[in-house]
Amino acid sequence: MNKYKLILIGMVIISWATVPYLGWRNIKRFTPATIGMSLIIFLESYVVKKWKWWNITKKLFPKMTVETPFICGPFFAGSLWILTLSYGNIYFYLGLNAVIDSLFIYPFNYLFTKIGIFKQGRLKRYQLWLVFMSKSIILYSFQKLYEKMIKNRMHRYSCN
Repeated sequence: MNKYKLILIGMVIISWATVPYLGWRNIKRFTPATIGMSLIIFLESYVVKKWKWWNITKKLFPKMTVETPFICGPFFAGSLWILTLSYGNIYFYLGLNAVIDSLFIYPFNYLFTKIGIFKQGRLKRYQLWLVFMSKSIILYSFQKLYEKMIKNRMHRYSCN
């Protein structure tokens, strides 16, 4: 196995190894919104490829999109963590996302570029940060919508 696959697999495993510490209740509460956002990001990968925003140069498996390890690993687990730590306080949520997105875009982007996994495309780093922050707002909105739907469903059943 080459070093790229080892790094990508390690990234996914380490991300998922942290998830049990969230507690079953938080995992159950925040997974639907995280899945919804993950699906949007999978669709986004086609736009990214067409418009050459960035390029992940190494695939984990030939039949998967190149973004799969990032979406199924750090994004999914990270979204669960961020929602668990900050949901309900939009300012803390946005601040936490701003810091984490900045860490990904600057030091991790540099590291992944240096080792040959990632290549910056047409988007400048600040534009990439804005894309990430907009996805953070969408994720938060998904969670708000999901909780509103659950609350309405529970209210409807309790009135009958």
